[in-house]
Amino acid sequence: MMINLVGFESAFSVFANETGEPLAARIAAAKELCQGLATLPESKAVGPVRTAMIKCEMASRFSRTHAQATDWFCDVSRLVYLADLRIC
Repeated sequence: MMINLVGFESAFSVFANETGEPLAARIAAAKELCQGLATLPESKAVGPVRTAMIKCEMASRFSRTHAQATDWFCDVSRLVYLADLRIC
């Protein structure tokens, strides 16, 4: 069953660094995406949505380089796919 997260496409795009964003913007986008994921009921149970939310939070706190932010994004992106989550 597909889950929709509406209104966070821009945050996902910035976190992904699709247009060469500054690191501070990517960190802010990870935090915004974390807050969006926290609104989903699926974030309250063990599973890929909760794990993606936690990894977004960790990215916003611990990313010191673009490479680290990209590693976190890759993890989150995989979990979004596993959760059948559509960010729009």
